[in-house]
Amino acid sequence: MEEWCIFVDAHTQRLSGLEQTALNNMLKRPTEVWGTTGIERCAHQEIDDVGKAFMGFLKFDLTSRGWGGEFEYSVMGIQGQGYLNVRVDTLFDAAGKDKATFERKVNYICP
Repeated sequence: MEEWCIFVDAHTQRLSGLEQTALNNMLKRPTEVWGTTGIERCAHQEIDDVGKAFMGFLKFDLTSRGWGGEFEYSVMGIQGQGYLNVRVDTLFDAAGKDKATFERKVNYICP
């Protein structure tokens, strides 16, 4: 969620004609992170549910800003570990000429 907020802030500043520092800093951030579920025995279905909920939030957030986009996510793994990959191709204008991609891979482990 934090990474999405950084993405949105950087592009909001860019679209408002403000300085590009936030955008440049965002582009330097890692696209792959590690997380822990805090659940001893997690199932991939639970991670899939998190992916679906996050996609729902992103869709709501984009449409409330008047932006568009295509969304996809995938969950892969084995017992106790795996990853959730999220990709959003964001459109900032109706013509589709101003766009950016948000992509993050969250590796997870079940302690």
